[in-house]
Amino acid sequence: MAVAQIINFLPAFYARFHVDKLSPQEMDEALAAGYFRNGLEFCSISARHINLQWVSSVMLRLPIEGYLFKKKHRKILKSNDLRFTHEVKPFVLTAEKEALWQRFKTNVHKWGLVAQLERHLLRGNPADNYRMFDLCVYDQGKLVAFTAFDLGANSIASLEAAYDPDYASYSLGFYTMLLEIQYCQQQKLTFYYPGFYPRDISMFNYKLRPGGMTFFRLKTQEWLPIGELTNDDWLFEEILERLGLVKQLLAAANINGIEGYAMGTSLPTAQPNITSYNVQLIVPIVFDGEMFQLFIAWDVLSSLYHVFEGTGLSPILPNPPRAVHYYQQVSQYRYLGQFRRAGEVLTLVQRLGDGNWKLGN
Repeated sequence: MAVAQIINFLPAFYARFHVDKLSPQEMDEALAAGYFRNGLEFCSISARHINLQWVSSVMLRLPIEGYLFKKKHRKILKSNDLRFTHEVKPFVLTAEKEALWQRFKTNVHKWGLVAQLERHLLRGNPADNYRMFDLCVYDQGKLVAFTAFDLGANSIASLEAAYDPDYASYSLGFYTMLLEIQYCQQQKLTFYYPGFYPRDISMFNYKLRPGGMTFFRLKTQEWLPIGELTNDDWLFEEILERLGLVKQLLAAANINGIEGYAMGTSLPTAQPNITSYNVQLIVPIVFDGEMFQLFIAWDVLSSLYHVFEGTGLSPILPNPPRAVHYYQQVSQYRYLGQFRRAGEVLTLVQRLGDGNWKLGN
């Protein structure tokens, strides 16, 4: 989808859409609204699929104005600056960088299958479509660490990093993060975005180490100090709880509801859309020999249930589902309305079942 067709980056719990090119100003707008680039897609980050499960997440950013490195950070910078050299330049893929990326992801992050770096970040698109840069660290000419980041008009978004495992004692992963922040200061940029921060996954705690981080609170659409993060900001759990209430009521009425998860394309929209929800409760229904589904979603921004009727669900969901399902790829659907309480959703389902419908179990 051409970026010219996207009028605004509307804050959303779930959005995932293809963008071939962004201006620096559009990059800043996307980041400020809680989006982050993943390959050629821009995604909201309120829930991330990590280690075969969905995890609540928030977006982080560091305001640069007034930020000062702590004494321990200055010590790392000073010590490593004596040992290593570094440079920032427009991103160029090299065999040396690819080899380091593969080694890092295999040995440090323990990825079973490591995609090529170019495919992971660009998939054939020119790096300057996003003003993509890299920060490379060298030990006497040998590449030992690098980061890749997008440069907006007033911000940078750190995308990926890798370091040589043989140099683990030098904290190169955190060192490159400090260098990126330092680069923001030198270029007089406004914000540094280290990406998403998922709940209860310790490997991402390093993103808080610089201090001064803020997070994007989707419900109020504002950036707040990380110390104000509460359980209410982990929105995926709220969705599961609300859908669980409906599922319990359906089960008591002998109606089967199945959780469905998806990672399909979803454009940000102000109107209810079946693709705007990456997890829904699905109720199978039979009418005139055809299989239909009701899709029940909880919207965290409106605090309402939204119900859709769809046909042509593929693939057939197992019970219970364990993988990611592209349930959004229904052949057609229509919106049935919004409801504030789980009991109202049950009433709708029962009303449909008492007519010419037959609820599938």
